[in-house]
Amino acid sequence: MAPSGCRRFSEHLPDMDLAFNLNDEPRVVVPWERMAELQSRAKLPPLLSSDKLANEWSTDRETGWAPLEPADQTLETMFADKSFQRIFDPYVVPACPPGSKARSQRIWDRRNLCLGCLRPHSMGQFPTDWGVSTDICHQPDLADLHGLLLSPASFKVTQELVPVFSQSSVSVFNDIIFPSPWNYVDKISYGPSPEHPDAKYSDKENTLFWIGSTTEGVSNQGKWKGMPRQRLAHLVNNNTYNYVSVLLPTEEPKTYSYQVFNGRAPIQDLGLSASVSITEPIVRCRDNDCTDQKDEFSPGGRVEFQDHWKYRYLFDSDGAGFSGRFLPFLQSRSLPFKTGLFRQWLDSRVTPWLHYAPIDIRLHGLWSTLAYFSGVDATVDGNRRIEMRRHDIQGQWIAEQGRKWAETALRKEDMEIYFFRLLLEWGRLTDDRRDSLGFTLDS
Repeated sequence: MAPSGCRRFSEHLPDMDLAFNLNDEPRVVVPWERMAELQSRAKLPPLLSSDKLANEWSTDRETGWAPLEPADQTLETMFADKSFQRIFDPYVVPACPPGSKARSQRIWDRRNLCLGCLRPHSMGQFPTDWGVSTDICHQPDLADLHGLLLSPASFKVTQELVPVFSQSSVSVFNDIIFPSPWNYVDKISYGPSPEHPDAKYSDKENTLFWIGSTTEGVSNQGKWKGMPRQRLAHLVNNNTYNYVSVLLPTEEPKTYSYQVFNGRAPIQDLGLSASVSITEPIVRCRDNDCTDQKDEFSPGGRVEFQDHWKYRYLFDSDGAGFSGRFLPFLQSRSLPFKTGLFRQWLDSRVTPWLHYAPIDIRLHGLWSTLAYFSGVDATVDGNRRIEMRRHDIQGQWIAEQGRKWAETALRKEDMEIYFFRLLLEWGRLTDDRRDSLGFTLDS
């Protein structure tokens, strides 16, 4: 939230010191055993009736608190700088429960899917539980499938439970999430115009669109090959060696099966349309990884953000942190396809398959999802006919539900309310009379 967003409610808050994380990456990850110990010590007091709760902050809140030492004069810090390093084993694994797969398994086969990692949150290629799909602890293969876990650009971390407010986080981290200023101050926004109209769903190009830069993590020794943005560009544009499976109709009525094709077949043979581009220059890379990515992706120029609305399907993926594009995509008449691990303030307010189409971080279900919505009418292997009708009604319905919900529950006012309630709770917790405080607005 920008400071301007706090003005409407700041009069109701006490004087507080808050630690905001200005980096994209989260900062706090406490080992599971330590967190369990702290939780066992915590005691919930009996709830007081509303008529016994005080509606005013303590006047001596600062008593007993040592004065803050200026950060530039502090000789010691609890945060360790572990940027450009793999963080899965030293930080993620200790934060997972003892019986989790992250504690007991390592996936060395990087060419094939870890089916055991998928089962808890998927039906075939399709995510059925988005919250579980972003939980790292049952998916040890994610150690090699996301820039944050492979080589974060800025990772100054602590394993102590300290209150740090961050714009987004991932499953095992303990940062306190607040609404990002990115969307509140319209650093990126939904703004169609006569020059860039947002046409009706049925009038848009029947194409999946994504364009972006290599900002997810810092690549050396080929780590870019595991990052979702680069994997997406390879899957769509350069997948000539790996086979892919697509869920398609069979000759039996109302039955479907996964059919295997070479990597270029979804576009060349099935006629699916996807425009995916890496922009220049290639960034966050070292040594040969810069030239290798340039050779692989042939990066091009940027486009005006408002150009997105001409496409029916808009792909959204993590960058170094959460994606600021997701909210504008929801506000549009296009259908968002979303993948990623980062969680933000609005996650509990949106529902996959109701407001957007979820895509597993491994991207193995991308072609099946696109085929379902965009349809297939093709002849493969010279004589085999494959037909699947376009599911325009379903796609338009999801796009419209997401658009309506964004206008209802994801407005700037909703960001303000979320942040206000968050700061009210923080103010209560840092007040010595915390168990007897209860906020009410004067009528």
